[in-house]
Amino acid sequence: MELPAAIAETLRRYGQTHLVAGWNSLEESEREQLLSELESVDFAQIVALHARRREPAGALASKELRPLDFLPLAHQTAAARARWEELAEPAFRNGEVAALLVAGGQGTRLGHNGPKGSFDFGLPSGKTLFELQAQRLLHLGRRYGRAIPWLVMTSQLNDADTRSFFAEHGFFGLEEKDVFFFSQGQLPAIDEEGKLLLETPCQLALVPDGNGGVFRALERSGGLEFLKERGVKSLFLYSVDNAIVRVCDPMLIGFHLKNRRAVTCPVVRKANAAERVGIFVETDEGSCVAEYSDISEEMRNAKNVMGQLLYDGANLAIHVLDVSVAESAARESLPYHAAFKRVPWCRPDGAIVLPEKENAWKFEQFMFDVFPRFGHMAAIEVERSDWFAPIKNSSGNDSPESALRMLLELHARWLEKAGLLQPDDPRAFEISPLCSYAGEGLKGKKLEDLVASGDLIQA
Repeated sequence: MELPAAIAETLRRYGQTHLVAGWNSLEESEREQLLSELESVDFAQIVALHARRREPAGALASKELRPLDFLPLAHQTAAARARWEELAEPAFRNGEVAALLVAGGQGTRLGHNGPKGSFDFGLPSGKTLFELQAQRLLHLGRRYGRAIPWLVMTSQLNDADTRSFFAEHGFFGLEEKDVFFFSQGQLPAIDEEGKLLLETPCQLALVPDGNGGVFRALERSGGLEFLKERGVKSLFLYSVDNAIVRVCDPMLIGFHLKNRRAVTCPVVRKANAAERVGIFVETDEGSCVAEYSDISEEMRNAKNVMGQLLYDGANLAIHVLDVSVAESAARESLPYHAAFKRVPWCRPDGAIVLPEKENAWKFEQFMFDVFPRFGHMAAIEVERSDWFAPIKNSSGNDSPESALRMLLELHARWLEKAGLLQPDDPRAFEISPLCSYAGEGLKGKKLEDLVASGDLIQA
């Protein structure tokens, strides 16, 4: 197979002829694969993005930012919380609530060879992140008598492995028809000189296009049609690496329905001014998330008259959206954010280079750039220890060890509140999500009976 003249001319025009330097040494099947990838690339887009890589991007560029006001959940009465759950009940029973999981990451940084969701982070039961989240959905489905659809966004890096993991584990008790897999898009990595990289002699080095591509990928895959057919109106969107995420939390869904905003988010207070998290902010147009890098040092350390951080609503990567938001966002043109990262690449002679420092630009879209287009969101402050135990690092903060500790401490508080464990009891127990979603249903039970049934496992 000869290199088509049209492709050769495109590569010449955009200075990318190095991509086919080894064309004559490739097998026929390898040429077909490389040609297919080259034909799918919008070279004009990638080169233009590279030219603007150092410019500010996103909904917050050149905008005046104000802290987002949020309602503290701790200040709400038990009756108010109960009313929110009552509001949510018909939505669950009518099948109007679904979960959308962003799970395109690998567990490489954790020393795990597989999708991050398949990672066993040390629970006594050995349950993975995927299994915990599936069982929380299964619990709610049984409570309300209606299965909750679960959409799982993978990446091309882990799509096949994720599907296989679910199948091998019987979808963790869920019906296969209630789980919808789809894969996020990818864009080529490009070096500082503007050259696209190869991963192998016949493959481009492709990187995920960011969580902002979730809506476009959802539409392209048929996921939006899946939601419409099921009659879903509210979408609980979240990331895979939170060990205690309350998937489709009824209280939060009810709060969303009560406020009648297109977007609702839980927030937590920052651990300190230097914590590298996104912050909820307001502009004249609407609400958004400012990434850590979007906030100046002055804003980061600003305090109110009470001595508290002014910009203090940290993003948990949990959002409740009207499905209409996802539909509109799928057609919206979101800005691309540039990031300089380490990307392995292949030389023309076939040798793989593992760079020791950042060597390539990747371009990502962020889902929260679409939020201001839907006005001002509803936000509620929740306790970090009840809602957020991320697994991002191999050790230290936000690690498997810290997430395990937080989950066991959370379950200990549930057992203490139910009168099943004394505060000074040194024992630790894991509670099955099938037994209790958020600490309910434990009062009046006996600890030994729960252990005997397998609903509790001692750590």
